[in-house]
Amino acid sequence: MKKYLKKKIIIKINNFFKNKINLILSIVIVILTITMLFYETQKEGFNEDEIFSYGSSNYKYDNLYQPYGVADVYNTVLFKYILQGNWFANIVFCLNNNNVYYYLCDKEYNIEPIWKTREEATQYLTIQPSDIFDFVPVIWNQSRDVHPPFFYILVHIVSSFFLGTFSKYIIFIINIIFYLLTCVYIYKIFKLYKKEKLGLIALLLYGLSIGAISTVMFQRMYMMMTFFVLLYTYICIKISRSGMQKKEMTELSICTILGFLTQYYFCLFAVTMFIILLIHLRGKRKNWIWENIKLAILGVAIFPASIYHIFFSYRGITSLQENYFERLKFYVEEMFREFSISNIIGYILLGIITIFTIIYFIQKRKDKRISEYAILSLPVIIYYLIISKIAPYLEQRYILPTLPLIVIGVVLLISYFINKICKKKIKTVSNIVVILVVVSLQLYGLITKEPDYLYKGYREYINLAKEYQDCQYIYVGINNYNHIKNMPEFAIYKESLILNETQLELLKQRDIEDKFIVSIKLYLNVNEVLNEILEYTGAKEYELLLEGRARGFEANYYLITKS
Repeated sequence: MKKYLKKKIIIKINNFFKNKINLILSIVIVILTITMLFYETQKEGFNEDEIFSYGSSNYKYDNLYQPYGVADVYNTVLFKYILQGNWFANIVFCLNNNNVYYYLCDKEYNIEPIWKTREEATQYLTIQPSDIFDFVPVIWNQSRDVHPPFFYILVHIVSSFFLGTFSKYIIFIINIIFYLLTCVYIYKIFKLYKKEKLGLIALLLYGLSIGAISTVMFQRMYMMMTFFVLLYTYICIKISRSGMQKKEMTELSICTILGFLTQYYFCLFAVTMFIILLIHLRGKRKNWIWENIKLAILGVAIFPASIYHIFFSYRGITSLQENYFERLKFYVEEMFREFSISNIIGYILLGIITIFTIIYFIQKRKDKRISEYAILSLPVIIYYLIISKIAPYLEQRYILPTLPLIVIGVVLLISYFINKICKKKIKTVSNIVVILVVVSLQLYGLITKEPDYLYKGYREYINLAKEYQDCQYIYVGINNYNHIKNMPEFAIYKESLILNETQLELLKQRDIEDKFIVSIKLYLNVNEVLNEILEYTGAKEYELLLEGRARGFEANYYLITKS
């Protein structure tokens, strides 16, 4: 039996590689994987949201690393008083006696920063033996946040295999898997149109773009969201062709729930495609509506906190932003940047593609597959229009999931007009020109630009921390969230004291050794802060060790001596 199975597998592999396109596809996938591995080795630091990905996934006491204790007031009360003994009775009692709950909160209210050890910092970032595959804290942490929990659950699972160790490769493993799955489904969408060769061009255009690399480098849920958006698109195209078959509906159900539990912005794509198919399905509209209602109810039932997140949080539908057209312009130009295109060329291409798209829809208006073309284009357009109004920050992360759909739509559109306009002999030349343009564009981008989220230069900070790892470290910033981007340093220094510039007088009340390290953010008045530190610690001398210029980590580092 084993020999038979082995022989069958070998035959399948041989048959797979006999097809030249499959062989080329495999080579392209290998190249894309090596490219991502190379850039991951270049990643030196993290922003605060990336570090939050690890902390909220792995730390059972809080989703944030608090400067003043193990957890914030609410979690302290929860763990210290409520989740003890008969926790259900305690919860009921507190719900009926709010005054008791508020009394406990007042009792535990102490937000003055204290010394935090490197062991505490490491515990925030990593899984401890007693917490392996304990998903309750993960879900609780995300209930208190504004994002759904699926991504964080996966981070927790992978972190469990890196027990007690913090590594940038933990989330990279998740991202590279979903990146490769995204590439596979780009190819599969072209296979639906029997245009596998075009699929290879699209893979190169997306897979080697600065935008795709940035998506993988960014240790958040956006690579996962990209995959689920593309998978949802693929399934909807199949439904538009074959109707609501059991297999497709099962796939759609799984994709919808997982996409919803990855990032709420996934719903913008899902709702748009739902409306397109609602128009397309005609006789099955009632069934289509009911199936999607069931999925919406199931998603909320799995993660009830989503109701608050979507409708009432500062990231929800009420978070409408001003300066709409400026924001829309920003996201459009960010899209150009992700493909290494200048704004001028980008707007020219956008104008041409818009005209081609209008012509395409006019010519295909009676085509049975008009819904497919709408599925590949309208959700992206509507997403940009809506995200420009509701996204809380002007950040390119929000448009990263649109990039594969843009590539697929543009490549299919160009192919259509080449086939429509050109003769057979010219078609071959045209296709060669398109391939050369795609390869040149990507090589230009890779040579002249760097993807985002590498934070090069941060290694200097780590090397400094290792050199002075037996010293106390005082971090002076401006708030109590951005400090977590420096967690790798807190995990190295003997002890860390995290202060706002208004809290420097607390230094009089803290035990400070004769020699210690201080970092002062450059957005502060560095000299003024330094003088206050010298005054409150009674220090006599200081030495500038590092003028840190790494993007996002700009700070001066000093060695301060008391005597």
